[in-house]
Amino acid sequence: MKPRRFLHMLLLLSMLLSLLPLPGRAAPATPQGLQQEAPEGGDATTRLFLPAVQAGVAPPTSLIAPAANTPNPTRVTIAGSLQSELGCPGDWQPECAATGLAFDVGDDVWQGVFALPTGAYEYKAALNGSWTENYGANAQPGGANIPLALSSDASVKFYYDHKSNWITDNRTSTIATVPGSFQSELGCAGDWQPDCLRSWLQDPDGDGIYTFSTDQIPVGSYEGKVALNESWDVNYGEGGAPGGPNLAFTVPAAGAVTFSFDAASKLLTISFRASAPSPDNNIEYSGLGHNSHDTLYRTPFGAVNPGDAVTLRFRTYANDVTRVRVRVWNATANAQSFLDMTRAAVNVSCYDAAQPDKLCDYWQATLTPEAPTTLYYRFIVQDGTATAYYDDDDFRNGGWGEARASLRDNGYAITVFDPDFQPIPWMQNAVVYQIFPDRFRDGRANNNPRGNEPRYSYPTNPLDQIVVKTWSELPEGFCRAYQFPAQPCTEQPRGRDYFGGDLRGILQRLPYLKALGVNVLYLNPVFDAGSNHAYDTQDYYKIDPFFGSNKEFQQLAQQAERRGIRIVLDGVFNHVSSDSAYFDRYSHFSEVGACESVDSPYRTWFFFRAQTGGPCAGPNGPNTMTYDAWFGFDSLPVLDKNNPAVRSLIYADPHAVARYWLTMGAAGWRLDVMGDPSFPADFWPAFRDAVKATKVDAPIIGELWKKFEVLPQVLGNSADTAMNYRFRNAILGFFGRVDDKGFPDDGQSDQPPSLFAEKLISVREDYPDAAYYTLLNLLGSHDTQRILWALTPGNRNREDREFNAANLAAGKQRLMLAAAVQMTTPGAPTIYYGDEVALTGDDDPDDRRTFPWRDASTQHADPLNNEATVEAATVEAEIDLDAADVIDDVEVSGLDAAGKGGIPGGAGGDATIWRHYAALTTLRQQHDVFRNGALSFLLTDDANRTLAYLMRTPEEAAVVAINRNSTPQTLAIPLNGKLADNTCLYDALNRVPRKEPTSYTAVDGVLTITLPPLSVAILLPWADQDIVAPPAPTALTANAGDRQITLAWNAAADAASYRIYRSPVTGGGYVLVGSSSGASYTDANLTNAQAYYYVVKAVDAVGNVGAASNEASGAPSYQIGWANLQWPPTMEHTISTLNRTPTVYGQVWIDGVTGQPGATPTLQAQLGFGPAGSNPATDAGWRWVDAAFNTDAGNNDEFMASLLPDVIGSFDYVYRYSTNGGRAWLYADINGPVAAGGPPPNPGKLTVNASGDVSAPTVPANLRTVNGSPAGIELAWDAASDDGTVYGYEVRRSATTGGPYATLALVTSATTYTDVSVEEDGVYFYVVRAVDASFNRSGDSNEATGTAALRTVTVTFNVTTPGATPAGATVYIAGALNRLDGGLPEWNPGGVSLTPIGPNSYTITVTGKEGVQIEYKYTLGVWENVEKGVACEEIGNRQLTLAYGSNGQQTVNDSVANWRNVAPCGN
Repeated sequence: MKPRRFLHMLLLLSMLLSLLPLPGRAAPATPQGLQQEAPEGGDATTRLFLPAVQAGVAPPTSLIAPAANTPNPTRVTIAGSLQSELGCPGDWQPECAATGLAFDVGDDVWQGVFALPTGAYEYKAALNGSWTENYGANAQPGGANIPLALSSDASVKFYYDHKSNWITDNRTSTIATVPGSFQSELGCAGDWQPDCLRSWLQDPDGDGIYTFSTDQIPVGSYEGKVALNESWDVNYGEGGAPGGPNLAFTVPAAGAVTFSFDAASKLLTISFRASAPSPDNNIEYSGLGHNSHDTLYRTPFGAVNPGDAVTLRFRTYANDVTRVRVRVWNATANAQSFLDMTRAAVNVSCYDAAQPDKLCDYWQATLTPEAPTTLYYRFIVQDGTATAYYDDDDFRNGGWGEARASLRDNGYAITVFDPDFQPIPWMQNAVVYQIFPDRFRDGRANNNPRGNEPRYSYPTNPLDQIVVKTWSELPEGFCRAYQFPAQPCTEQPRGRDYFGGDLRGILQRLPYLKALGVNVLYLNPVFDAGSNHAYDTQDYYKIDPFFGSNKEFQQLAQQAERRGIRIVLDGVFNHVSSDSAYFDRYSHFSEVGACESVDSPYRTWFFFRAQTGGPCAGPNGPNTMTYDAWFGFDSLPVLDKNNPAVRSLIYADPHAVARYWLTMGAAGWRLDVMGDPSFPADFWPAFRDAVKATKVDAPIIGELWKKFEVLPQVLGNSADTAMNYRFRNAILGFFGRVDDKGFPDDGQSDQPPSLFAEKLISVREDYPDAAYYTLLNLLGSHDTQRILWALTPGNRNREDREFNAANLAAGKQRLMLAAAVQMTTPGAPTIYYGDEVALTGDDDPDDRRTFPWRDASTQHADPLNNEATVEAATVEAEIDLDAADVIDDVEVSGLDAAGKGGIPGGAGGDATIWRHYAALTTLRQQHDVFRNGALSFLLTDDANRTLAYLMRTPEEAAVVAINRNSTPQTLAIPLNGKLADNTCLYDALNRVPRKEPTSYTAVDGVLTITLPPLSVAILLPWADQDIVAPPAPTALTANAGDRQITLAWNAAADAASYRIYRSPVTGGGYVLVGSSSGASYTDANLTNAQAYYYVVKAVDAVGNVGAASNEASGAPSYQIGWANLQWPPTMEHTISTLNRTPTVYGQVWIDGVTGQPGATPTLQAQLGFGPAGSNPATDAGWRWVDAAFNTDAGNNDEFMASLLPDVIGSFDYVYRYSTNGGRAWLYADINGPVAAGGPPPNPGKLTVNASGDVSAPTVPANLRTVNGSPAGIELAWDAASDDGTVYGYEVRRSATTGGPYATLALVTSATTYTDVSVEEDGVYFYVVRAVDASFNRSGDSNEATGTAALRTVTVTFNVTTPGATPAGATVYIAGALNRLDGGLPEWNPGGVSLTPIGPNSYTITVTGKEGVQIEYKYTLGVWENVEKGVACEEIGNRQLTLAYGSNGQQTVNDSVANWRNVAPCGN
């Protein structure tokens, strides 16, 4: 974008000073499912999974290891500033034995007492005599020093517990224990021992709450209390009373007891949690999980079309929670909905290698989007009164998420796109080369600036005068982001320095670009503009004179097209130059500009506001108004994109800019700041229509940096694709260090391979094919550090990253790895000019150095300078480059090459890097698999820093193996059935001229290769091998039996065998369970009554595995041999809410099963009654209750149950039995099983008689809606006047006023009810009626209406500003405030002011709907004074989700650290 991009261009310099070296930090652990193989083809041809080989990051030996991963220490030393006082030679000596602690076996704690003189000290615990493992404040590895202040000489006791890593002393902390009748069970010498530290209460986080948990106390009843300082001198009992009574507690089952002591109130609380999950108002967080990259949890994978059913699943421990809901936000509709999830699988494997012995439930819900949009979903988990929220983590890459007790709205994304949205073929095959025109090549001197041209406020202000540079100089302000440069940086970029690059220079070097393998040029803006970057347009219809002419552009486009090269232009339609005819702030143009007069024809194109002394004219005369500028840059006034005249200029007119340049030869558009919120929602769809009407295959490429900027633009009605800065972020994180571009992981380095894979999988998950396969996969651009600079170690200065040979060599090695990934993954690899010859440079403007041509000093003497010879000379220079020559030995005729192995076209720079790029582009063009294949990761080995991925089409395959380590590594790459087990491959990149390349052969499905440090291999199968998989089997069926399911299918052509895959859920999560040489398979040893889902894949003779068959399912079960309704044959019953019918018995026989003692597992029985003479299997009037196992009756199992009829009359009753979880039922009457298809011939007969009470209770009154939201509608009513005789209240609901009503619930102990089975914005009508003990019912109450609409939240922002805030300044809040009530502006820095309430304190109260998400920042009225961080760094937008809470009031307390352009911060 711009030369001084506000959000992306400012440097954060962070320095962390510490007495000791700080440890490295490993990425947080996430649940890792077992490797699951998904069907290839069908609805999920690109399912992606992280492989199972994912060891944790192995830190260098100098880093601190957490105690959980280390053995018990042999020594513990108190190391600090107190050691010299205790006999050590000096301080901070971990090896000094004089301050060592002793391990007390009885206490299981290290401890020691030392006499210290008066003074202030610091210390920490060092283990095993060194700093390798040490712990400080808050039990943190390598944590802060612990202060110890003594006002007099004192004896101090120190404690260290290796189980918790807590290091403390009896002066800094309260030393509290829980003596009690349970201590002997913990290993203490006896009970009631206050000096036994096995029940030590600890407070590592320093919040004053001391806790101790143990699972070693057996079932039983116990007592305890708190004692301080290891004695009875000070102790607390019930109610925190000193010396008070003991606290009694019970351990009812195996589980954990937690003791918690509040040092302030002296209260001890004791709680228990069972080890086996159960509904107990406690959620087991370790069991919660959702992985959007795994079809076990979400199917289909990735973006979907309207009408596609998306199944979401969520994992909990078995029987642990009572409810799971999924909240879905529709970004287009700006609305949310809630879906209740149901258990799809119960008591099955958790599919978690870390929890192999646990059983889990899988909850499921299905949503079907109706129109293109972006959906965001998260989960709400409930267990009684406990609630947990589960959503994506802060990386927002999808995959595994995080559970927490409080709401954080990191929803997972689902892109719903138009099915007509398809990839542009030529973009899918593109190798893109980005050129900054002023810096690529000077083709002719007579269009170069002279330096005296009017520009902005020049000649009045010399700072705006053009600076003419020679080709070998560096850009003005190049050093502005440098750290510790050799020479102080005394200049800043002003966009005024020109080097002479132009379109003619690009035309002259088309042969060079063709030799490099380029087939698409992306040009930074070329239109008439006020600065070298040309993002400040002056005339959209004219090529900037310093770059050439319109005719030269046409010539360039024509000559490029002859070579198969297309040109994409950069469109800047958000703003123009203030020094343009449209605006004319400086009166350089004959036409009256918008700034000059309110009568200008362009006046309504811009946004003006009153300002005394402002730069523009207003109704009150000159210099009375100012204007909105893009991010405060006054050279860039923002266009009003709602203005019809602006739209006509840009796209609507037949000769509009977007259309004009396409007819002049451009192939497509890259759109600057496409995601700027000032673009109306209908702007880009209309722009797209105009572009496609002009040139149907013209791509629209958005400058969209982050995931959430891209998603709304790639639904099929706006952009075709985007500049893929997410790809660059992944490359930097893995191969170097993430820079400061506003990504969640800014500043992180050496990220593990698994995170790299997760990032690329996330891109695949988020985008439709049309966008994904054409993404501009860039390593750098005009808005970033150059990739070589970013990957080179050292401080950000030329001395470290350019002149240090060792650092530069390391950077080039990493660059070659990054380029290999760029050229072998889906998308359009985009080379920023000069990267291919190792051009380097820091962020803008240092990234805009000139291309290093060897004839730099005489370049515009090129014969092509003569316009008449353009065509002939260009044809003469045409290159016909054989692909093998690129790989083996680059020699180019027609242009000067620097000898054998040099770079064609007269380019300087690093020839090795150029040959590497040329080889990669050739491989990409030769092999369709790199352009159209599906990406899947085969190996991500975090411990050894290696990875491998597969690119696959039905006919081609490639394995890319990377060693990111600094030592040689041997990779064992599992092919996962995606290539034949014994495939032979060769390294296509590392070929030696005229020598046969080395072959690598997979053995039993594992490919082994040893790679040197920092190296890559691109492995292709030899051409004579069969790598085409057989077709999918068809007509798969499943026949369930006792503990087994038999599968059968139609044989597939070319199949030698078959692989069978099984899942506990439908549609995904399949795991290989067996193989078969024929077209059938029996899966045995299954659990009866559990559903199983299967697919089958064919395998040919060489081991190629085909796509999955259709899915078939079944539930194995026992076969019931006989059953009946045992007794009684008839019943009479008086209607009652309190008294049930007599017990009814039924018996069932299963050969060889029910004869065993006890209840038969998976055998269910239910007793039901219904209308006399009706069919219980089909009549809706039958009601069923579960029956309980009663006893063994010979070889039969006997069940019992009773009924509670609520109406009088005559009924039939029967038993029914199931052994497959209720999928099928066997009905039985008095004589035995009932034949299907009709009523039972001998049912039991039930007569329900009226009671003596036939009077209905009074009608309940004042039914009302207390609250309504998508989470539920809360009702309340007044009790019936004869409430003493009322048994309960029936709550009834209708979709229309006046009924008919259906009963939702019978409430027996309250006069309130919350209806949670509602949909957002649904309107429901309710009545309530009272029910007495004889089921007499009152009339209906008054009707109440409830709407499940979002509730209004009142939000108060309280803001504290820095002391440097100018006196009398007004503080504003700017952001997505248009999502709130009141018509507030969107991202207007001076649109919404806060009210001052005290020195540097401000407040504002707004309202909005619950669930609405906003981003915002604080300003002093303009973007030039936006808030900044504590080190004057740029900070991300603040985020807020409106939450209703208990009363609809939400308070946000924010603090502003600094302001931009207010001391101490600069611009």
